[in-house]
Amino acid sequence: MGKSRLLIPLAVLLCFSFCKEKIKTSAVVKIRVDSIEQTIFMKEEKKVTAVAKIVKTDSSSNDSINVTVEENLYGTFFGDRAEFFIVNDPKNLIHGAKIKKVTFCYLDGELCQSRYVLETDISDKLIRTHGNFKIKGFDFKDRRVIADQNVMIDYGKGMELNHDLHNFELTWTLGDRHIKMRVNRHAVDQPFEYTEQLADYNLLFRSIEYAN
Repeated sequence: MGKSRLLIPLAVLLCFSFCKEKIKTSAVVKIRVDSIEQTIFMKEEKKVTAVAKIVKTDSSSNDSINVTVEENLYGTFFGDRAEFFIVNDPKNLIHGAKIKKVTFCYLDGELCQSRYVLETDISDKLIRTHGNFKIKGFDFKDRRVIADQNVMIDYGKGMELNHDLHNFELTWTLGDRHIKMRVNRHAVDQPFEYTEQLADYNLLFRSIEYAN
């Protein structure tokens, strides 16, 4: 990665333009040996996102803030083809949630993954924004809730995730981008982790790892 790049917008992947479509109500359940994964199709009208990169420089904005990354370099790996930058306590928000830490991963000079540790859960906000999602339980209790109960419940303020879910992951694929929201309310340090990455990030990372 060229050293001339000093600034990175924290929310360069967060802003999208929208168009409406009708989404049918249905559910698809995939059962795996170690987990239950269910695809949830939202009932109401949702908006389909189109990825658009937007750079904002106003530090008062809740959507983005520029960060000097050279001083936040964590390390380089695999012959400098993989670079990681960690920024602690940035002064901006994502979907209204404060960020405790963000990790950027560059592969061959391109930003391929942004991983945010948040102070609060933004699962319901992401569902309202992106609509259809996949959910995976990470312990026996959550897998049974996903298999046997309604994942989305109206608690009087609109549809929300079932409050009995405590250890799970939500995923969306938006064009060439993949979004994950990992929630583990049993964890002390990092109960809420939000990730944006290229859809083929894992493949790209493995190819670099194996080449070295």
